[in-house]
Amino acid sequence: MDLRRLKPALLIAIAVLTLPLTLTLVPAVSQQPPPLPALIYGDVYIYCVETGVFEPAPEGVPVRGYDSGGNLISETLTGEGTYKPSSYALLVEDYEGSVDIYVGEVYVTSVNVSSGDLVELDLNVRDEEPPSQPQDFTIQPEYDPWPTITWQPSSDNVKVVYYEVDLYDESGNQLDSTIVYGESYRPPNPLSEGVYILSVVAVDAACLKSRPGEVEVIVDTSPPVVASVSPSPGGYVKGPEVVIEVFVDDVTPRLYVEMYLDDVKVTPQVLKAREGWIIRYTSLLRDGPHSVYMELRDDAGYTSTYSFSFTVDSEPPRVDLVSGPSGVWVKELPVRFEFAVSDGVSGVDWSTLSLTLNGEPVEPSEAGEGRVVIELDGLEEGWYVLELRVRDVAGNEAVESVEFGFDATPPRIEVLEPQPGSIVADSNVTIRVLIEDGGSGVDASTIRFVVDGNLYVPVYQYETGIAYLTLTLGDGPHTLE
Repeated sequence: MDLRRLKPALLIAIAVLTLPLTLTLVPAVSQQPPPLPALIYGDVYIYCVETGVFEPAPEGVPVRGYDSGGNLISETLTGEGTYKPSSYALLVEDYEGSVDIYVGEVYVTSVNVSSGDLVELDLNVRDEEPPSQPQDFTIQPEYDPWPTITWQPSSDNVKVVYYEVDLYDESGNQLDSTIVYGESYRPPNPLSEGVYILSVVAVDAACLKSRPGEVEVIVDTSPPVVASVSPSPGGYVKGPEVVIEVFVDDVTPRLYVEMYLDDVKVTPQVLKAREGWIIRYTSLLRDGPHSVYMELRDDAGYTSTYSFSFTVDSEPPRVDLVSGPSGVWVKELPVRFEFAVSDGVSGVDWSTLSLTLNGEPVEPSEAGEGRVVIELDGLEEGWYVLELRVRDVAGNEAVESVEFGFDATPPRIEVLEPQPGSIVADSNVTIRVLIEDGGSGVDASTIRFVVDGNLYVPVYQYETGIAYLTLTLGDGPHTLE
């Protein structure tokens, strides 16, 4: 065979013998990967471009040839293009005379050879594609603490060598990191109850990696547990619309619920939460006691029951003003109010009591045992709104407000005519007096003129603030009060 007439190619001299097979490739460049470890019969190593070291290939690969000197089986590349020895992976296999050689991103196809033949291998397939993403995971036994996880083999245009497997808990903490040479994995130790994430990456002979395939691994070893309930068991709730909400701690992806409200089967919502399940049911309920019974079954087959009761109270507390001014003006301080507060079902929640005067908080003098007393002192003149708010244990709120005014300044009085000390020529005298009050205002029903000791009721004009009276008086001095 005239080698000068061959097209650019890789030339390999192969001898198939009963003794260990020796493959020799003459390097066309000086750079080479690190020395290949001495091979024992049946071992295969691959050169990983990513890490720059030789790693064991999958077990069970039948191999008849090795480099007895422990030196790297090197390469010869001819033809156009530049090839870097530091960017290839080498895998040697022998299948009844077939030889597979992986060179960098170039895959050399298998050929059948005979003893002593000189064979030209075309570089006709490039290894530029990573393996496919691992998928179609199966977990058996499901929900078991020590399951075996399998998946479908990843495809690759060359060959998938192994899988990188990482196990994480639901908080993202890595629990295991290993390499497997097949499509299955079992944790090194049994897992505790919880949710785990298994990540699997396929790696081919050139160390090209697939996108990670992930699967959720759920371990369930206990029945569903009720963690919290609303309304509180034995407690009170505001009605008539009541939302029953139960949080169940369980890791499985499905929860089966049968709920009975007052011995009548109902259909609640069953919602997946971050760390369990929420069971929710809304109903219009009468005032009084009610009961709930539930049967729970998770997807692993564990069962449990739970029951509780509560009381509906839709009436707010009763608040009555016992004493104190309401809708009137007062002229003296302090101003004292007393309220009676009661609730016949769930009781008064005294921690919710609040008092405000014109929107500003004030403190009661006494509060509790059915009464609230407040004394207001140091007030400026003006109109006030005292508001009391309080809830019962069920959450119903009562609001009671009282309005009053404080005015300690009397009206201003000014005689307009006749002027004090003046002399009037006409016996018909009109008395005009200006009466003003900037606080509570003038109460016209209380205005009286006393002329020469005689009592008269004048006319009062609110528009002008003037009270007037016309009298016929004799000659001489006269007095006006």
